[in-house]
Formats: sequence, C-alpha cells, structure tokens
Amino acid sequence: DELARATRHLLDTGAAYGTYHVTNGGPPMSWADVAKEVFRLAGRDPDDVASVTTEDYGRGKQVAPRPLASTMSLEKLRGTGFEPEDARTALARYASSAARP
Repeated sequence: DELARATRHLLDTGAAYGTYHVTNGGPPMSWADVAKEVFRLAGRDPDDVASVTTEDYGRGKQVAPRPLASTMSLEKLRGTGFEPEDARTALARYASSAARP
C-alpha cells in the first residue's frame, strides 16, 4: 500500500524526476523484529522467534555479500511532503485484515 500511496503522491505533486526510496516509516526493523511483531499480533510470544546474525545465516552457504545495516533514507521522499506511515501501524492493519476470512 505504501508504494502505491507514495507513487500517487509523487505523480500528483509533480515531484522532481529521480530515484526515491519508499518504505514505511518509524524506527528501523530487522527481519527478526518484523517476525516478533507478527507473533505478537497473532497472540504468540515474540520470544519464540530466534534471531540469527547475517554471518550465522550465511555460514556454509553461497550467499551474496550483504551490508550489516541497509536502512534506506526517506529524506528525499519526505522532502516532497510525503510522510510514510509507521511500519508497525501498517503491519498491524495488514495482520488484522489477513485474519479475516
């Protein structure tokens, strides 16, 4: 939803041509953080999610090099007047809609 909302905003405002990073806002979250939040939203214990380092995950596998931290800057997007929705808010909305039949 956020990608569509940001794209609509950029088109509607006539934002400058270029590359914009688009993601939800709020504090950066690792994949483990996302999984823990999903568990919490589902009524499960977030501590049931085991975190793993990038190094441990890739041990013994052929994986592409990855940065230790890869958060995107949203400053250019925010400079157009767009304010990304908090990731935890968006995740909660998605989880509640996915729970419906």
